Amino acid sequence: MAPILFDLHQGGQHSELFGRYCQSLLETRFDEHRKVPKPKLSLDLRSEAHQIVNMAYYAFTNRGAIIFPGTDLPPAYSQATAQLNWSFKDLSNALDAQGPGQLTPEQRHDLHKAFEPLGKPLSTGRLPCLTEPSCFVDAEGVIGFWSFPGVIQRKRQDIMLNAVHNLSDGRVLTPAPNDPNRYFDVFGNALRGGTAKFELCTLPDGARRPVLSPNLVGPDSAVYIKFLEEMQESFAVLGGILAVTHPWLFDAGLSILSSLERGKIDISQPENLLDVLSFWSSPFSKFELVTNRETVLQRILTSPTWAYDLVWTGGTLTLGRFECPALGYRFHNTPGTVFVGHLRLIEHGIALGKSEQVQIFASFEESILKRVPQYYMPKAPTLDMWTGYWLHK
Repeated sequence: MAPILFDLHQGGQHSELFGRYCQSLLETRFDEHRKVPKPKLSLDLRSEAHQIVNMAYYAFTNRGAIIFPGTDLPPAYSQATAQLNWSFKDLSNALDAQGPGQLTPEQRHDLHKAFEPLGKPLSTGRLPCLTEPSCFVDAEGVIGFWSFPGVIQRKRQDIMLNAVHNLSDGRVLTPAPNDPNRYFDVFGNALRGGTAKFELCTLPDGARRPVLSPNLVGPDSAVYIKFLEEMQESFAVLGGILAVTHPWLFDAGLSILSSLERGKIDISQPENLLDVLSFWSSPFSKFELVTNRETVLQRILTSPTWAYDLVWTGGTLTLGRFECPALGYRFHNTPGTVFVGHLRLIEHGIALGKSEQVQIFASFEESILKRVPQYYMPKAPTLDMWTGYWLHK
């Protein structure tokens, strides 16, 4: 199947070009006779694409060996290696029954009894830590979580961290009010603890037309748009991870950008829209930038239950941990690491760092996704869907 063609502004073109190259590379891992068109990308970007694809394929083909070393695995595209003994659909229904908001300790305990984590606590009481690329599949064959340790190359990390420092100098990073998370400042760190939110567009309660994020039209809009400009190439690289893990959602993200460009999504008060589209190269429709924060166990409640969310870690920390009690594991979380999956359903926390620590939490706004129904597929990929995409595309 030929890729969908989109009419995109400059930012979206970056995302599409890099994402399609990643997809072409992954196709060759399933069919070595396929040829990859020569892309209009620098050698550095091509190298980054190869690293993403190699890690995705490794995580997929070794998903059982990482969790159960020494076992014989069936072919990579078999459903027989589903690891979790419960489904994300059932977990979603159980979470809905608990009511809105984050889980209480009592609710978490009850859910872990009903949805047994795959990993078991060590004798120390801590969860085992996975350091390899990994991929988790539920009992129905749905791929629900990926980890990409150190997938972002060092040169790219430096570019991203420099952009975060520049945004921090603009005094727009502040701790959120009534935030249960703990922000910290370490002597000698240039970054102070805080957060900044970016939304391409959102639909306020009771409104009929979406609006741009207040940050992108307010008095500090120049600072935020400058950050998007400095991160343009980097957000396209992060988008490449979505392109290979959930290609249908990647297309939906590009469709949002194209619909805004062509006026099919009618924005109320569209000031700065073209400036934003010039630099918004992420297929995700919103993200939160967080600096120097210990993130308590939580879920991304504003994300659709079926969609993928993405978390990138940067900074200078060396012993970071990404905690997922629902899976029964901790994950190595050093700079350049990316996690992607059902973070509306999977509780996750980030341990306190001892040096500069940066995260980007990227997700989708469902009310905006629903405005591009021609590419709207509200489900996560199964093993059959995912492998079929690369084998029969």
